[in-house]
Amino acid sequence: MNKFYLLVDKTLDIFLSKDKTKLYVLFIFLLGFILRLINVFNAPTSVDASGHALMAYKFIESGKLATWNQSVGLWHFLTDLAYKIFGIGDFGARFVALIFGSFSIILMFLFAKEIFNKKVGIIAAFLLAISPFHITETIPEMDVAVMFFVLFGMLLFVRGLKNERKTYFLLSGSFIGLGILIKIYAFLFVPVLLIYGLYNSKKHRLEFKKTRKNLIVFLVVVSIFCIVPVAYNYLLYKDKGIMDYIFTSTLNIGKEKSDKYYSWIVPYTHDYPAFFKGGYNNSNELPFFIYYFKDLLTIDIIIMFFGLGGLIFITLRKIEKNYLVLFIIMFFTVYLYLGSIPYLMIKHYMFLLIMFTPLAALCFEKISNKINLKVLLLAILIFQLFWLSHYTHGNFYKESPMNQLVNYKEDQISQNSLVIYDSRIFRGQGTYFFMDKNYLESSLLFSLMDSQKQLPGEDVYIDTYFIECAKDDCGWGTIKDQPEFNESMENIVKFFKNNSKINKIIYDSSGKEEFIIYKTNLILKSSSLDVVKSTHIFWANPVGYDKSISPVFDDYETYTFLDKLTDKIANLVLYLSAILSVISIFLLLYFFIGGKDDNEE
Repeated sequence: MNKFYLLVDKTLDIFLSKDKTKLYVLFIFLLGFILRLINVFNAPTSVDASGHALMAYKFIESGKLATWNQSVGLWHFLTDLAYKIFGIGDFGARFVALIFGSFSIILMFLFAKEIFNKKVGIIAAFLLAISPFHITETIPEMDVAVMFFVLFGMLLFVRGLKNERKTYFLLSGSFIGLGILIKIYAFLFVPVLLIYGLYNSKKHRLEFKKTRKNLIVFLVVVSIFCIVPVAYNYLLYKDKGIMDYIFTSTLNIGKEKSDKYYSWIVPYTHDYPAFFKGGYNNSNELPFFIYYFKDLLTIDIIIMFFGLGGLIFITLRKIEKNYLVLFIIMFFTVYLYLGSIPYLMIKHYMFLLIMFTPLAALCFEKISNKINLKVLLLAILIFQLFWLSHYTHGNFYKESPMNQLVNYKEDQISQNSLVIYDSRIFRGQGTYFFMDKNYLESSLLFSLMDSQKQLPGEDVYIDTYFIECAKDDCGWGTIKDQPEFNESMENIVKFFKNNSKINKIIYDSSGKEEFIIYKTNLILKSSSLDVVKSTHIFWANPVGYDKSISPVFDDYETYTFLDKLTDKIANLVLYLSAILSVISIFLLLYFFIGGKDDNEE
C-alpha cells in the first residue's frame, strides 16, 4: 500500500517538480502516439502485413506454438487477443504495433539517458516519436514490437552492468526472450550483449566471477523462452519429418519433405563479402551495409544522417567509448547477419533505429551550443511532418482506399452475406479484408453458379456484394501481362453491372476510382456458403486454422509422455510470455515514474 502511495506521489511530482524532464517526455509520448494512431487509421496494409494479420486470426484457438514462416507466435497471440477485444479490422491488426511502438518512445528516453545523459534522452525520445520509419511501420508486422523488447532488454542489461544487480540481468534476459518470441532474429542480440558484458567487465576491472554469474543468469533466462521455437520444430519434425521455413533454411533439415510448402519462397541466402564490398552476382551494387543505410535515408533522413554525424563525433573525439563499442558489436553481428541477405526488405532494419537514434540525439546536443535547440527541433518536427506526407505519397493524412474498404465491410456487410472480390485484388489482401466473412474470389464465381444443380438444399436469396478493382490491378503488379485474365474479370464486372446497383465508390488520394462496390441478391442453394468456405485457404493453411476446411500442415501429434510434456511446457512458456508482455508496459511506467534512478544514487 505504501508503494502505491509512493508511486502516486512520484506521478504528481512529474507535474509539480521544477525538473520538467519527465513532463516533456510525456508530451513527446503523446505526440508520438497521435502520429501512430493516424497511421493506424489511414495507412494501407501491405502484401506481407496482410498475410501476418491473417495468420494471427484465431491463433489462440488453434493451440499453435508458432507459425511456419516465423518459428515463433507471440505477436500472433497478442494480435489475436486484440482481435477479440477490438474486433476484426485494421485497429485490432495494428494494435500491438501501436502500443509497443508508442511506449518505445519512453524506452528510448531511458536508454539514451542511461548511456549518455538526460538531455540526449529527451532529444532521442523526440526523434523516435516523429520518425517516419517508425511511424509508418505501425502496421500488422512484428518489427516495431521486437524493437520495444530488445531495447528494454538492452536498457536493463546496461543498468545491470553499472550496478551489478542480478535482478536486472534476469529482467533483461526475459525481455530479450520476449523479443525472440516476437521475431526470432532478436536472438542476434544475445551475443551482442554477452560480448559487451565481457568487454565492460575487462574495462572496469570488475570481478570476473560475478560478471560470469550475471551473464549466466541472463543466458539461462533467454534459453527458457527459446523452448517454444525449439519444441515446435522438434515435435513437428518428429511427427511429420519437416521443420518450419526458418529452421529448414538455416539447418537444412527436412528440406525434401517441406519443399512442397516452402519452394515458392525466395530462400534467405547470405553473401558476407557483398556486405562489405558489394558486387553481388557480379553487379556493381554498393556494399550492402551502405545500400541499406542509403535506402533508410529516403525514409528517415534526420535520424540516419545525424546519427552518422554522432558516430563520427564519438569516433574522432574518442568519448562515449562504451556506446561506440556497443555500436560496433551490433554492426558486426546483427547488421552483418541481416545485411548480408541480398535485398532484404527495408522494414527488417528497424533495429538500426536503436543504433542510430541515440547517436543522432547526441549530435543534436553537441550542435545545440551553437544553434538554439528549441528552434532546431521545431524545424525538424515541421520537416518530418512534411516528409511523412511525401514518403507516403500524400496518404498519411488521408484514409487509404484499403482502410475505407475494411471499414465499409465492418459497418455494412452482415455475417450471412456473400462477398465476391475481384481476383485482380491481391489474394492476401482480399482475404485479409474479408477473412471473417463469407468471401469468394471472383474467378470462382461461375464455377459456383454452375454447381448449383448438384448442391443440396433449398434456393435462398443471399445478399451479395461484389468488390471491383477499378484500376484493373490492385496489388498483383502483373495483370498488365495477362490480358486474357483481365478480360475474364471484366466479364464478371459486366455481369454485376447488369444485375446489381453500385452501393459505394472508393477513391484513392488523387481522386481516381480504386474500388467500386456493387450490391445485389443472388439466388443460391442454402449449402452454397459451405462451398464458399471450403475455398478459404491462404499460405498453405486454412484461414483461421479451421480444420473443417483443410488440415493444418504444420500441426503435429504427440505420442510419448516426454513429447506431451515438452508440448505442455512450451505452451506454458508462450502463455506466460503473453502475460509478461502486457506487464512489461506497467514495468516500464514503474521505471519511468516510480523507480529509483540508479544514475542519481
